[in-house]
Amino acid sequence: EPLFRSTDSNDVPQLVVRGPCYCCVPKWCSDVHYDILSADKSSVVGAFTSQWSGCFQECFTKAGNFNLSFPLDLAVQTKALLLGAGFLIDYMYYESRGGQKR
Repeated sequence: EPLFRSTDSNDVPQLVVRGPCYCCVPKWCSDVHYDILSADKSSVVGAFTSQWSGCFQECFTKAGNFNLSFPLDLAVQTKALLLGAGFLIDYMYYESRGGQKR
């Protein structure tokens, strides 16, 4: 299962993004959910979801739908870091390389 840790500028852990095991969860025909956890992984504080758009959009376009939710009281730097983590997840797991899905 994918696991991304975010730290502040002093390398103090802030949040953890945990994704599903891809051998167990299909990437097609369903939403794929990533939990945003507290640094100690004891509570879910947000979510990043790759939303299923339907067969036509998924097969014939390169567009993707993603949803990022987190508490409004997070520091601006942490929100920006989560947005960057969303781009990283999209690139690593959903963008194509040489016409093939990763």
